[in-house]
Amino acid sequence: MVTNRVYKVLETDGTSAATVAALAAHDFLVIKKDNTALVAGDTIQDSDTIQIVVADAAGTRIFSDRIKGLDVRSFEKQVYRAKVEQVVTVTVGTPVVGQQYNLSIIDTSDKEILQCRQAKRVYSRIAVTGDTATTLAADYVAQITADPASIVTASNVAGAITLTAKVVANVANAAGEYPAQYTFEAFSAQVDTSTNGFFQAFGTVVYTTPPDYGCGNFWQVRTLEQRGQGYVGVTNRTKFPVEAGQYLSTAGVNYDVYVIEYANNYSTNSYTQAASNSPISIVILCTAGAGVATLEAVLGPYFESTPTEALSVAS
Repeated sequence: MVTNRVYKVLETDGTSAATVAALAAHDFLVIKKDNTALVAGDTIQDSDTIQIVVADAAGTRIFSDRIKGLDVRSFEKQVYRAKVEQVVTVTVGTPVVGQQYNLSIIDTSDKEILQCRQAKRVYSRIAVTGDTATTLAADYVAQITADPASIVTASNVAGAITLTAKVVANVANAAGEYPAQYTFEAFSAQVDTSTNGFFQAFGTVVYTTPPDYGCGNFWQVRTLEQRGQGYVGVTNRTKFPVEAGQYLSTAGVNYDVYVIEYANNYSTNSYTQAASNSPISIVILCTAGAGVATLEAVLGPYFESTPTEALSVAS
């Protein structure tokens, strides 16, 4: 879900620099209020605010907002995890000659479900003499394989059909957006002509392997960067020409993901107490398995000194 939350995405390979001037491509540095480096073991007592600085591929310095230690609400790590495609097993029954049988597959990853559009593919066969569960299943598999709009691959063993979500080619469209991973529902039915064409369940459908969207895959972090483009002044995402945007992630690289969330507290001349707006999330992409110990050694003690929580790691 896209919310009003503010995203700022930074990327590093986990290599630390001693000063801002010394930052090379993909390096990071955390600086204190006096612009000196935050080092392992430093806490809020050493600096009430910090900034995270990274260098992009060209060496340009990218700064986070100032993060006030007392406003930090959480510091979480998501370890890189590859995605897993969904698998559904459909076991058909023994067909009756003259009856129609349908296998329906609905694309649940397509969010544009409107009255004039139903993201559903239906594969049908009217049973003939000699048909068995195996021949019916083989016909379904042949239809699915020949369908260029199918979102699954199919195989058949003795009437048991294995449906596997197709692997999405992670190639951006003209607007730089990446497609969603396929997920689907499957239904096996008999069209009972003796009851005015009503559908009846036929065989069994078992959701064998649930989809796992993974974490830190390139197209996921690039999509997160796209959501944060408005924060850096890029607001054109629908009209051409689409602005290029400020992207730090590298195609083909997977990341461990760190999320720092803090309240946007501020004071004005009209308020004697701090006012709170939408929270801000600073997302740090660190090349999976590379340099994470260095990054955590610097940030861990600082955030553990906040009155909230320590680093939470999800695998």
